[in-house]
Amino acid sequence: MTKLLDEPLTPSPNANMNQQGQWRYHGTGDPALTSGVPESTANNSYHANRSRANLLEQSIREEPEDDDLCYFPLPAANPAPRSKTGTLHRLGDKVLHLTQRGYGSFPLPRGRGAPGGGHKFVQFSDRVLPLPAHREGCSKAKLGFVAVVVLIILGLTVGIIVEMRAGRHDHWQPSLSASSAASSQFPELRQQILRTKHFVSAESQENTVRDMVNRLLPREQADLFTFSVVPSAFDDPALDTANISSVNGTVRITGNSGTACSFAFYHFLKYYCGAHISWSARQLQLPAILPDVSVIVKKADLLHYYQNVCTSSYSFVWWNWTRWEEEIDWMALQGINFPLAFTGQEEIWRRVYTRLGLTEEELDGFFVGPAFLAWGRMGNIRAWGGPLPRQWMDEQVQLQHQILARMQSFGMIPILPAFSGIVPVSLLRLYPKLNMTRMTNWAGFPDDLTGSYFLDPHEVLFGELADLFITEMNAEYKYTSHFYNVDTFNEQKPRDPSGWDAEFIRETIAVSYAGMRQADPNAFWVMQAWMLTFDTEFWTPDRTAALLTAIPTGRLIMLDLYAEVLPTYNTTRSFYGQPFIWCMLHNFGGVLGLYGRLTSVSTGPPAARQYVNTSMVGVGISPEGINQNDMIYEFMNEMAWRTQIPDVDKWVAAYTERRYGGETRDGQRAYHVLRTSVWECPASIHDNGQYTITRRPRFGLWEPMWYEPDQVFTALDMLLEQSSTLPKQGAPGFLYDMVDVTRQTLQIAFAYFYQNLEQAYSDKRVDRVVLYGEALELILLDLSSVLSLHPSFQLTPWIEAAKSWARGENQTEFYQWNALNQISVWGPHAQILDYATKQWSGVVAYYYQPRWRMFIDEVVASLAGEKAFNQTAFDQRVYQDVELVFTYSNPSDLAVAEDQNVADFDNIVHQARSLHRRYQDYRSPEFLERLSSKRSSRRRNGTQRTRKHHRE
Repeated sequence: MTKLLDEPLTPSPNANMNQQGQWRYHGTGDPALTSGVPESTANNSYHANRSRANLLEQSIREEPEDDDLCYFPLPAANPAPRSKTGTLHRLGDKVLHLTQRGYGSFPLPRGRGAPGGGHKFVQFSDRVLPLPAHREGCSKAKLGFVAVVVLIILGLTVGIIVEMRAGRHDHWQPSLSASSAASSQFPELRQQILRTKHFVSAESQENTVRDMVNRLLPREQADLFTFSVVPSAFDDPALDTANISSVNGTVRITGNSGTACSFAFYHFLKYYCGAHISWSARQLQLPAILPDVSVIVKKADLLHYYQNVCTSSYSFVWWNWTRWEEEIDWMALQGINFPLAFTGQEEIWRRVYTRLGLTEEELDGFFVGPAFLAWGRMGNIRAWGGPLPRQWMDEQVQLQHQILARMQSFGMIPILPAFSGIVPVSLLRLYPKLNMTRMTNWAGFPDDLTGSYFLDPHEVLFGELADLFITEMNAEYKYTSHFYNVDTFNEQKPRDPSGWDAEFIRETIAVSYAGMRQADPNAFWVMQAWMLTFDTEFWTPDRTAALLTAIPTGRLIMLDLYAEVLPTYNTTRSFYGQPFIWCMLHNFGGVLGLYGRLTSVSTGPPAARQYVNTSMVGVGISPEGINQNDMIYEFMNEMAWRTQIPDVDKWVAAYTERRYGGETRDGQRAYHVLRTSVWECPASIHDNGQYTITRRPRFGLWEPMWYEPDQVFTALDMLLEQSSTLPKQGAPGFLYDMVDVTRQTLQIAFAYFYQNLEQAYSDKRVDRVVLYGEALELILLDLSSVLSLHPSFQLTPWIEAAKSWARGENQTEFYQWNALNQISVWGPHAQILDYATKQWSGVVAYYYQPRWRMFIDEVVASLAGEKAFNQTAFDQRVYQDVELVFTYSNPSDLAVAEDQNVADFDNIVHQARSLHRRYQDYRSPEFLERLSSKRSSRRRNGTQRTRKHHRE
C-alpha cells in the first residue's frame, strides 16, 4: 500500500534548510506554484484563516503502516514545476528536488527532540510539522520504482509545456481537444443545460445577438456581421461552440447558442481587428476591410459562471435597466452563460409571508435596506438599513423581468434564488411551537440586527416555504432555469453547534433539496463553497462530507469561490464527486487597487481539469465588486475557452495594444512591469484592498506590499511616454489607466510617510511628526484632485444612482444614506468599517482627509503635552465627528470636488505628469525640503485651499 499526500512541499525562493534539517519559509514565495504552502494567514481576521500548512500537518501526522512507502508525489493537478524554485518530494529518507531541468536528492536529517528520534521535520513560517519516518521495511525496489514514475511524469509535463509553446500562434484559437473529464459526466446536468439554453428559440437568440452588435457598432459596420444559432451544428451541443467565417469583408458566425455567437463575435473583434470592450473602456476602431478568417471557438467546460452573492449589493444595487443591459451584453461577449439573477426576490418573499399571515410591520423587522440586501438574503443580518420601501420591491420585480428575458434570449442559464432556512422570528406568532435555531451574531452586529433564526428542517413548514417561494417566483416570471442558489450556512453557524453534527447537516441539506424538488422536480442546487474556506473549525471533514453527499451526485453544483488562492476541490476529493466550478474571487468589497494573481489564474483551471477523478464542469469569476482591474477579468474569462496554459506575457502585450488602439510600445512595457509586480500577488496575502490610506488612522497599520514600489512609478513614467503618441479622442482605456496608476503611486507614497510618522512618534520627534503629517495631507489633496478628473473614480455617480430610486424627498435621504453607509462605516456602529470603501474623489476629500487631519493633530498634541496618544478616545471622536457625519452628508457638499465633464485627455495627462514629478523622489531628502518650505501657507489656508484645488 502506498500513501499519497495531496500537496508537494514547495519552498519559496527565500526558503532554506537550517542545521536541524528544517525548512524555514521566509517571505511570500513563488505565486506561480499555487499548490505550495503559503505562510500563515493568522492575522487575517475577516476572511479565511486557513493555510495549506494546516492541511499538510493533518495529513502527514498519520503514521504509515508497516512496509508502507510515504512520499510526496507530483499530483496530476499540480502545475508543472518551475526551474526557479522546483518542487520538493519526499522519497523515503530523501527528498527529491524536481525542476524542469532534472532532479536532485539530499538526505532528510532526523529532527532533534522528536519522539523516539523517528520523525523528520519541515518548518513553514513559525510552525514545525513532523513527518512520519520511513519504516525500515520499505524496500529499495519500491523506492526505485517510485523515482522512475516521478521522473516520467516530470518528463511528460515538461514535454507538454514545450509542445504548447512551440504550437502557439499570434492569433489565439481555442483548443478543440477534450476538456476536463467531467465535461462528459453528469448526463442529467448536460440535458438540463441544453433545455435551458434553448428555452428561447434560435431565431430569438440570433436577433438578440444582432441587437447587441447594433448597440456596439455603427450600422454600416454592424451590417457586415450575420449570425445563425443552430443547436445541433457541432458534435457536442452542450459545449458552447461557434464557427467564424469571414470572406471579402463580411463575417458569418454560426454557433449553437447566443452566448457562443457573442463570444465568437468578440473573439473576432479582439484577435483580428484589435478591438477592446471592458467595464472601463471601449476601443472599437475596426479596419476598413475586415480580414478573412476561418476558425472555430469552443468552450472548454459546460458552464461559465459570473457573480458573487455580494456583487448585487457592492456593485449592482443601484443599476437601472440601461446599466443592466450593458452588463448582460458584456457577459455575452465574454461567453458567460451561468450568471446569478437575484434581483427582485424580496417582493416574492413578501407575498409568501403575508399569505401565511405576517404583517407588513413584522416584515419591516426582517428585510434590510437596499444597500445591504445580500447579507439579509444570506441571513447574516436583519432590519439594518430598512425598512425596505414597497415601491423598491415592486420596481425591482419589473427590473428582474427584463434581466431574465435578456439572459434567456442570449441562451444563458440564470441562477435563481431559493429558500435557505432563515425565517422571520415573527413566524412564532403564527406557529408558537415552531422549532428554530438561533444563529451566531455576524460581524459584531448587535443582537437585535443579527443572530438569525434557522427553521428546523424537520418542521413541515420548512418544505412548504421552499415550495411556496419557488412556485410564486416561477408564477411571476413564467420561467425557471431549474438552477437555484442557496447558501444555507454562509458565514454563520448555530450558537450551540453541539446538535449540528454530520447527520443533522445531511438531513438539513436533504430536506432543503426535497423542498426545491417539490416545486421543481428538475431542480439543481448551486452553492458557494465559501463557508468551507471561511470556517474550517466548524466544517470538519465529517460535516463537509455530509453536506456534499446529501444530494444525489450531479444535482449539487459547488462554486469553488476562492480557487485562485485557497482551492477547495483538492481538499474535498473534488467535492466528493459533485460537479464544481473553479472561480476567481479576486475582489473583496468592491475596493480599488491594482492587484491580481495572473499565474495562479493561468495554471489553476487547467490543473483542476486534470485533477484525479475531477468533477470540474466550469470556470467563473466571483468578485464581490467589479469596475476594477479589467485585464485580470478578461484574462480569467478567456480561461473558460482555453485547455492549455497561455503565454501570459504575450497575452498581456496583445491586451495592451487592443486596449490602447494600436502599436503601443511604452504602454506594453508599462503593462509588463505591472504584470510582474502588482498583478502577481502571492497567495499569502489576503488583505488586498485594505490599504493604509483608506483605513481609520491608528498606529500599527500594515500596507499590503508584495512588489517593489518603484515598479509602479516606472510604469507610470512609461505611460506618460506613451501619451504623446496616442489619439486624444480614441484612448478611453489609457485615460482610465493613467488615473489608476497615478492613484496607486500616491497610495504607495502615503504608506511610506505614514510609516515615517509612526517612527517619528515613537522617537518623540514633534517636528518630524508635523512634517510627515503635512506630506500625508498633501497626498490626500492631490489624490482627490486627480481622481476627480475621471467619472470612474468619482463618488457622485454612486450617489446619483442611489437617489434615482427615490420617489419623494424623504426617500432621497434614505437611499443616499444607504449608499454612503455601505462605503464607509458599514453598520450601526462601524461594525465592518472601511471594508467596502472606495478611492473615489469625494470619499477622499470628505472622509479620508478629515480623519487623517484629526489623527495628525491629536498625535502632535499628545507629544506636545507629553501624553500617550489615546486611540480609544480618538476612535470615538472620529466616528462621531467625521465618519457618522459623512453618511448624512449633503449631496451638494460631496459633489464639490468632482468635475462631471467627460474625462479630458490633456487634463488627465497634465495632472498625472505633474504628480509624477512631485512624488517620484518621495523618499529623498529633497522632497521633504520642498515640503517644509511650503508648510506654513498650506496649514494657514488648509480648508479653503482644499476646496479651491478641487474645483480647479
